Formats: sequence, C-alpha cells, structure tokens
Amino acid sequence: MKSASKTSRPFWYKPPGAKSLANRVLILRALSQSKTKIINLPDSDDVKIMQEALESIQHGKTLIQVENAGTVCRFLCAAAPLLNKKVILDGVVAMRRRPIRDLVTALKKLGAKITYLGEKGYLPIQITPASMHGGKIEISMEKSSQYSSALALIAPFLPGGITIKIVGKRRSESYFETTLQLLRQWGVKIEQKNSSQIVIHESIKPPKDYAIEPDIASSSYFYALAKFHHTKLPSHQFNTTIQAEREFFTILKNLDTLKVIDAKNIPDTALTLAVLAPLLNKPITFKNISHLQYKESNRLATLSKELRKIGAKVQVGTNSMNITPPKALIKNAIIQTHGDHRIAMAFSLIKSLFPQTAIKNPEVVQKSYPKFWEDFRTFHLSLNKNIVLIGMPGSGKTTLAKTLAQKWKYTFLDLDDLFEQKHQATIADFVAEHGYADFRKKETALLASIKPNTKLIISTGGGVINNAKNRERLEKLGTIVYLKESITTLTKRIKGSKRHALFQKNTNTILKKLELQRDTLYKETAHITLKGDNIQKKIQLLEQQLFSHAV
Repeated sequence: MKSASKTSRPFWYKPPGAKSLANRVLILRALSQSKTKIINLPDSDDVKIMQEALESIQHGKTLIQVENAGTVCRFLCAAAPLLNKKVILDGVVAMRRRPIRDLVTALKKLGAKITYLGEKGYLPIQITPASMHGGKIEISMEKSSQYSSALALIAPFLPGGITIKIVGKRRSESYFETTLQLLRQWGVKIEQKNSSQIVIHESIKPPKDYAIEPDIASSSYFYALAKFHHTKLPSHQFNTTIQAEREFFTILKNLDTLKVIDAKNIPDTALTLAVLAPLLNKPITFKNISHLQYKESNRLATLSKELRKIGAKVQVGTNSMNITPPKALIKNAIIQTHGDHRIAMAFSLIKSLFPQTAIKNPEVVQKSYPKFWEDFRTFHLSLNKNIVLIGMPGSGKTTLAKTLAQKWKYTFLDLDDLFEQKHQATIADFVAEHGYADFRKKETALLASIKPNTKLIISTGGGVINNAKNRERLEKLGTIVYLKESITTLTKRIKGSKRHALFQKNTNTILKKLELQRDTLYKETAHITLKGDNIQKKIQLLEQQLFSHAV
C-alpha cells in the first residue's frame, strides 16, 4: 500500500453513536410507549429526522418529510399504521427513487392500509390507521435489508407476532441480524427455525437505559486513515458489537493480501475500502455489490466515476467492481459527492494524501456525522507531520516558516542556515571555493540527515528539487508546499540581500531562467501551491487545505 510516513503517536478518537441502531431504538421506544433513556444518541440529520417525525405524528401532523433517510422511510412505513394517526410519507427526489414496493406489499398482507400517491412502489404514500395482525410473511432482501428489519421491529407489537421467511438473494443480511440482536436486548423472544425462517414473538421488555454503540461505518474512515498513516487507533470498543459492518475490521487488517472483497454485509464500509483500493499495489475486486445502487446515490455509478478522477481504472459489472491502481494518483481531483454523505467521507482518504483534492458540497456529512470534518482536522493535527517549503530564491520561505513555527509551536529549520553552520561558510563562498556540484552533493547529504515526524517547519534552498533523491526525501519528510511568486516580486526581494549574493548581477534574467527550469518540478513535487505576498492570507489558505474539506 502506498502510505504516508510513519508516526507512533495514537489518535484518541471517540466515534459518534451508530445511526442505524439509534433509529431502530427510537422506533422501539415509540411503539412500546416506554420511557427508555437513550444514551449516546448521535447528532446526525437522519436521527433528527426520525425524532422529529415521531414527534410530529404524535401531535397529529399528517405530512412527514423523511428527506433522504432510508431507515426513517422504511421503518416509519411499517410503524406508522400502529401509531393510530393518518400519515403521508414523502421525501426528496433521491428518496422518491428508492423502492418500497416489497415492504408495502408485505405490510398490506398484515392488515396495513397504505396507498401510493404517485408512482407505484415509491414515495409518496398515505398510511391510514388499521388493526394489523401477525402472521407469516415472505420478504426479499435483494434490494434492501431494511424491509425485513422494518417488519421485525413491529413484530413484537402485533397479535401473535410475525414469522418472517427470507426469499431470493440476500443483500446486507448482517443488518437484519443486527435488528434481531437488538430485539433480543429489548426482551423479545426470537426463534430461528432455519436459515430462512425466523419467528418473532409478541413480547417486549424495554430497558430502563439503552446505550447506543459507537458507529462502525463512521469510524471506518479513521481506521483506514490510521492504517494509511501507520498510527494506532484502539478498537476494543467494538469487541462485542452487534453492528452489521463488523467484518470491516478483519478485511482492513488483511487488505494488503486480499484479491477479492465480499461486500454483501458491508454496504457502507465497502466505500471506505474501495477508495483505499487505488492505494494498493495490485488490482482488487469487490463482489456482491449490486445493492449499492439503491443507496443515497447510485453508489456503483458515483463511486466508479469519482475513482476514475483520481486515476484509478474501474470496471463495473452487474454485481462486481474491479479497481486497478494507477501508476500515479491524480493529486488535484475535484470530487463530486452526489448528495451522498459516504462518498464525501470516503474520499477524505484521498484528501489526506493530497490536500489539494477538492470535495464539493462537503456539508452532506450532516446526514450521519456532523462533526466529521472537525475530527478529520484533529486527526491530521495528531500526526505531527512536518511542513516543507519549496520555491524560488526570495519567495518568502524563511519568513513563512518562522511565522508558522511560532503559531503552531513547531520547530523552525532552515536548510541553508544549517548548511552554512555545518561548513562554516556562506553558500556563496562555499560555491566559489568548491563549485556548485560539491554544494549540491553536500546539500543532499544534509537533507538526508533530517529525521521525519518531529514537528518541523522546513525552509529549503531554491534548487533542492533539482535532485531526484532530494525530491524523494522531501516526500518522506511531510507535506510539501510550493511558494510561487512573480519574477517582479522575487527581484525586488533579492536586490541587496546578502543571503542571495549569487543573484545580485542580472537578477531578473537569472530568475526567469531558473523559473523556466524549476517551475514544473516545483509543481510536480508539491502537495500544495500558495501564491501572493500576503503572509496571513497564505497561512489561512494553507490551514484550509491541510485541515479542512473546502475547495
């Protein structure tokens, strides 16, 4: 795996509560009319939408907007008939494209009164109070496991309970198993007749308190980042998890040796792994992945489109995706999130490697993880990565490095100063006596002696990038920032400067020639390019690109 420099400092990370568990628990509390105290309820849009919807139904509001929240739509579709209120469920355009026909058909067989108000099989729908009953029902998981989970959540409240028979292909089956585990925690009696038939009895004992587990899907991005940056992230909090995506940890641990990943039970964390795939040194295939097209976006289409932007070769089949790493990743891709929170968070892995990667509409993370970008910034600060400034003579590397070091409490290091101290001579005098070739040789040796990951702001000499070994070494030291200035500005700064004694004759001509030789190398070497002579503006732009998601 292509990776960043090693760091030994752990990132102490507290994940938000699991959104999928939270919405299931909210439904159970509402239907049981209990006063269960829910601990670690996540502050995400989907959970807020569920809370507001249940409260609105209780107060007699008819039109309930589920926005683009799949669990809210499917779970309320099943629960609303039991809440004794007339309800119309509707959502955004993307939610209206997500199918619910199989669930509605099953609910009608149990006595629910549901009417399509638009295209059959999709929102909006009208739900009228009805006396529902238990019984045996068949349901498919091919398009969504949320159908079977929705039925399971209402089963304890129906006379006689429900016998659910799973038919057809199974997608995200682990999410249904999570629902069953949750029901057991709430005192529901469940019998597993065989691999396809489950009996859920009419019984429930709501707990006094219920703590929502930390969310695996939300955490996956940081565990992937930790692997990429060779840092430590404790995972003991997931040792006894009932969450569906728990396979993610095993897959991530063995990622370097895997050729095929089965995405059947990891519909959310599959995106995390898919965005890691271009960083591997081999092609990798994801199978059982067709269900991703029924999510907040058609993730088969959106994921493949955005992966190609970073240079990956992607082949998509009806139920598979093959990803081949490029020879060189594209550093400045503009990633469209397609209104999908998980696309935004997954591609943060690429932004971690290339800060100039732009992620459009990053605020979509509000759906599941409002503090994601804040935690992303904190993670990067915890890495203690060095900042290496490159650029033409007179571009302000030393001035910016000193200012940053003071602000961030980093150590300032000037490569030219180190050289002059080590050799007891100015660079101009050393070159006059020993020649440029020896100067560059000694400069390379000096650069190689600098240890990485020691919280340094490093100002380099203008020609350090001419040597390929130097460029490799700079890459290992940390984030490389190119300070680009106009020839006019450079000339004004250099004139009369003792530091730049070699450039006092024919300054403008020499600088133009050097820029012509070096500008392409500077751009190819750098992770970030900063322009302009306002130092505070530069610092602001640098911090935005290093620590945030903004374009």
